[in-house]
Amino acid sequence: MANRWRWLLILGMLTLGIRAEHSEDIIIDDPEDPRPMLRVGVSQTATPLVFVEDGVLRGLEMDLARELSQALDVELRVLPVPEPRLIEALRGGRIDLLLTQKEISTLHRQRLSASMPLFAVGQYAVVHQRNLTRFARLLDILISTARVGYQHTSTGARLVHRLMPQAIRVPFDTTAAGFDALRAQEIDLFVADAPDTWQLLANLEEQELVVLLEPLHREQLVWAVREQDVDLLEQIDAVITEWHATGRLSWLLKRWFPVTASLSD
Repeated sequence: MANRWRWLLILGMLTLGIRAEHSEDIIIDDPEDPRPMLRVGVSQTATPLVFVEDGVLRGLEMDLARELSQALDVELRVLPVPEPRLIEALRGGRIDLLLTQKEISTLHRQRLSASMPLFAVGQYAVVHQRNLTRFARLLDILISTARVGYQHTSTGARLVHRLMPQAIRVPFDTTAAGFDALRAQEIDLFVADAPDTWQLLANLEEQELVVLLEPLHREQLVWAVREQDVDLLEQIDAVITEWHATGRLSWLLKRWFPVTASLSD
């Protein structure tokens, strides 16, 4: 191949900056703080938005939660909750809000309300460099009869079943296992959620796999609250509006996702 693609970091996908020292420790609870408390539910498995490093929760989601609590002048309490139970915890009142990419209609059916969007995420196709010309267009992917991998229960899994009916579907327990299979030529393409591709793009030693820039599906990342918490939602929207207007949100993103891309021979 004449050109060797090396994706360092890509603006449209908010590519991950690995080092966690950008994020300060989060105060989980301070019994002497007289301010009202804001309880944010997080999944510790939602890398790279939130992860545990040296016993401390870190990541972009932690930075956003801290910034939001400061803007609202409330005490922040972060509650780790298993991913499948986050919505239940919010509806049941154990937490006050969570960060999600669920569709607005889905949240409404669960009697939840969504803030204005923070930024866009989605699902992307990951291929080996040898298959770049084979999957040059989005249509080539959608009508493909190739072996397509995805992670069990992920948004990518639902997308493959809905949009790629002719593909040979190959499920994996983890995205990492799917990427390994792609390198080993056991599959031809892997559909990954955006956070998983951020980690791949951030790996400067990656020489084989390429994330195709055109998303298969696009979603919005929002804060979700209970539908009766109208005042809280209005305050959150006001903060997000200010973040966009002042560039604060962009600044936070760039701390974790440096913006540059290169194509080298």
